[in-house]
Amino acid sequence: MKEKTGACVCGNVTYSITGEYTGVVSCHCKSCQRYHGNYNPMIVANVEDVALKGDISWFASSESAERGFCAACGSALFKRQTAGPKLLVLIPWRQVV
Repeated sequence: MKEKTGACVCGNVTYSITGEYTGVVSCHCKSCQRYHGNYNPMIVANVEDVALKGDISWFASSESAERGFCAACGSALFKRQTAGPKLLVLIPWRQVV
């Protein structure tokens, strides 16, 4: 599978998914709708297959999940379960097709 890479708006945070990602989800839960203004497609990957660089801030968006964003520009980038091996990486729309 082709490596997926991305960055926040200001370039402070970059990521690279180096392993196989396990799927793509489009979550429609109320939390995602509030956070993104709509649903948003995300790649599901094992945490160990995602290389993260930069200043990432995390906040608890629910009892079971955290969301990661760039500390400099505020770009929403990641979602993870507080107790789980998966990381959800937001997909820029240009990479969906």
